[in-house]
Amino acid sequence: MRKAQIRAGTLLAIVSILVGLLPPLVALAGEPTTVTFWTFLDPRKATPREKAWGEIIQAFERKHPDIKIRAELFPWKEISPKLIVAAGGGRGPDVTMVEMDLREKLARGKILEPLDRYLATWDPVSRKDFYHPDTRVIDGKTYSLNLWSNGSALFYRQDLFEKAGLKPPRTIDEFIKAAKVLTVGPEGRVSQWGFAEGIARSQPYAHRFLFPLIWAAGGTVVGRDGKATFNGPAGVKAVQFFVDLVKVDKVMPSDIVNLTYDERLQGFMAGKYAMVIEGMHRYSHTQTSPVVRGKVGLAYIPSWDGKKPAPTPVTGWDIGIGASSKQKDAAWKFVDYTLSPEAQLIDAKVAEQIPARLSVARDPFFQTPEAAKMKFIMDYLALSSREFPLVENLDQLIDLFNLAIQENLLNNVPTQVALDRAAAKYNEALR
Repeated sequence: MRKAQIRAGTLLAIVSILVGLLPPLVALAGEPTTVTFWTFLDPRKATPREKAWGEIIQAFERKHPDIKIRAELFPWKEISPKLIVAAGGGRGPDVTMVEMDLREKLARGKILEPLDRYLATWDPVSRKDFYHPDTRVIDGKTYSLNLWSNGSALFYRQDLFEKAGLKPPRTIDEFIKAAKVLTVGPEGRVSQWGFAEGIARSQPYAHRFLFPLIWAAGGTVVGRDGKATFNGPAGVKAVQFFVDLVKVDKVMPSDIVNLTYDERLQGFMAGKYAMVIEGMHRYSHTQTSPVVRGKVGLAYIPSWDGKKPAPTPVTGWDIGIGASSKQKDAAWKFVDYTLSPEAQLIDAKVAEQIPARLSVARDPFFQTPEAAKMKFIMDYLALSSREFPLVENLDQLIDLFNLAIQENLLNNVPTQVALDRAAAKYNEALR
């Protein structure tokens, strides 16, 4: 009896050890593999974007009953820092949302898993089925894929334009003309401004308008060596135009130096500003205001010559696999599904999220009236778009660029001098 107990105990110990050595996917026969997913969208909630993700996860789990997705939630600004900390301890998620502006830093920090062995199963057409696929290749490898894209456009008061007999501006000259017509009231007592953009230090956003104008003039914001080039002729031209809207044309208030991105949108929704440059993801929010509901028109960002619109700056989120994941194959199945036409359409129909896949735009849904706003920005992205510079310290670049504008408006520092100082300070920090 005693020997039998010993043999049974020994056998149990051996089995336990062997089970512990088995890969996670087969650790316990019949039990699903759990894939952790870092996101800022709670799939249990009912807001459009969160509801869409709930449906996407449920659809995936129906197709793959052997895999369960566990969403782990963080504020969007905390995902990247937490990825870096977790990777340092060999921990981290199986799948994560990836901030587009930081994908290079996360890739070079070995925080994301290269996806190339999985992408090898895709045909060449599928691999190119994104707006800017080549920007995902870092040192010859792909570490993340675009999950959804977003672009900016000129939001304008359609009712005011029609009343004044104006058409949406295609050139900067037409833009200035419209802004002058739509600025109402004598100097010092203006009740409605033609345009506004916030450049407060806490939320500076002039770059959302001016980087596209730099690109449209053939200039660059950052050179191939990573150094700032926004102080070149194209940058000076764009910034001078911007400050002249305040000083010369008098169609934008001087207090934009204290105006935040959010306050500027609130002003537009209250009828204080007739035009703003805004991301398409904020359009539905404008329709919560009784002042502008049903009155907001959309136009491409005007360019210098009007032959082609200024590129809309592409924002959005990528998706990738954590380098420390112990179940990368299961993680890839989830990533692959989130980028499928089926999942991308769920996101578009439920949350009005712009699909990352070009082919999805051909779905009949995007020819319906309810999809008109999405179709507008998808056409714009395909026609003329560009991503922000892929640098590790983009926030500093943006802050210094906007600070140069403040220096001109507050202290009358010449545009070239202010931009030279900002570029020099940025480049010095690279050393």
